[in-house]
Amino acid sequence: MGRPREFDEEQVLDRAVQVFWTHGYEATSVAALEEATGLGRQSLYNAFGGKRELFLRSLDRYTSVHADRDFATYGRGLGAMEAFLTESVQSMSDNGLCCFLTKSLLEGPGEGDVVARCGADVDRVRARARLWLEQAADDGELRSGLDTEMAARLVATHLHGLSVAVAAGVSASPLVEGIRWLVSSFRSP
Repeated sequence: MGRPREFDEEQVLDRAVQVFWTHGYEATSVAALEEATGLGRQSLYNAFGGKRELFLRSLDRYTSVHADRDFATYGRGLGAMEAFLTESVQSMSDNGLCCFLTKSLLEGPGEGDVVARCGADVDRVRARARLWLEQAADDGELRSGLDTEMAARLVATHLHGLSVAVAAGVSASPLVEGIRWLVSSFRSP
């Protein structure tokens, strides 16, 4: 019978997220993961199966933390959408890192498992954007005739594009200006 685990799995995953996020999948060594998590190589392999599996579990952890975010704190409608996008850009810019999922697509193993996780995040953002757009329509602030599904897809795509722009070194200011322009294009005149 094996010994019980003597570590907090969520804490280990949070630390692994930071290492993969900072260095990218390819440049992250098992030694760097050992140092960051405080676990030895054998413990990492026993608990997670290997670097690739730990990376995928790290993506899941990152997504669960961000998916559990309380979107209601942003409010309703277009103001909520603008606040969410602006906060996302500010956070990425302040940290000097694009979204972990976007970075994983750009620098990760580029396989189906990673693509599927990133696609699920795009769908989550699209669904939230659609809700905000529908709230805006209910509140009379949405431009007449706007296709809320297409607009929601644009918002989700735009967020990941903003992430790539942060990765390329674009400062937050012009990105936030672009967010304001995008959201204003949805408003009723």
